[in-house]
Amino acid sequence: MNGPAVQAETIKPYSLYAQPILYKGLSFKLLTGRHYALYCRCSQDEARTLLRQLDAFYEREYAQFFVNPVADKTRIVLFQDELEYRRSVNAPDGQWAHYDPALKISLSYYQKNPGALFHESVHRWLDANYHSGAALWFNEGFASYFESPMLKADGSWQYQKVNFRIQSLAQQDWRPLTDLMRRIDLRYPTDKAQARALFAYLADRGLLRDYVRQYLETCFGDPDGIAALELVLHAPLGQIDLDLQEWVHKHGAPATGETSKSIDQRGSVALRELFQF
Repeated sequence: MNGPAVQAETIKPYSLYAQPILYKGLSFKLLTGRHYALYCRCSQDEARTLLRQLDAFYEREYAQFFVNPVADKTRIVLFQDELEYRRSVNAPDGQWAHYDPALKISLSYYQKNPGALFHESVHRWLDANYHSGAALWFNEGFASYFESPMLKADGSWQYQKVNFRIQSLAQQDWRPLTDLMRRIDLRYPTDKAQARALFAYLADRGLLRDYVRQYLETCFGDPDGIAALELVLHAPLGQIDLDLQEWVHKHGAPATGETSKSIDQRGSVALRELFQF
């Protein structure tokens, strides 16, 4: 490490910290915006573009779902490419980014499409707002909804109802929603796909904001989110399950599917020492 870590709040918006931070022989520079701080290895222009996209994402989406702002800038460590990311954090196959709740930081690599960082940003938002911890299916399903954005002509993002996750459900057995929502892990290959499908279904009906806010208000007494879902959709869970299956069959398409893998948090100690979290 070359010199002390710099607090993002001391840097002006869109300013580039001149002195690089060294980690495992890799040089990172700090670029900060209104809501994010990027420790990056991509070019300055790439980092500025990504930072503007992330700030715009926060300003468009955050207030729809949450009342209290995130206290600190959301911190992201961006490696130069996928290979460098995987080697540095021992990431398993199929993982493009991950959020470390202990460090409250996301790690990934530079990609032109910011979907992976949108996904990890939502984990940070939930971490800041659900003090008892949102249910894992809720956490992953809500975050995954934002992971496949398409840029519209007006410069805003449209989130695809169908992506690689929902497609995998077309060839897999459906698990009852009550099982998914009451589990404390996501052990089955299609759990994340099914969780994302539920949030895409809510968004398609214009009820995503209502459900997230309802869960925020009642999660202490309704940790699995079932009562909130029944309230927002005005239907019992069994009927919601059938309606969601019909929606998935309507929008889904055959695909090879995805294997859900646990996040490998090795390397957190080294990162903590580097960035002094």
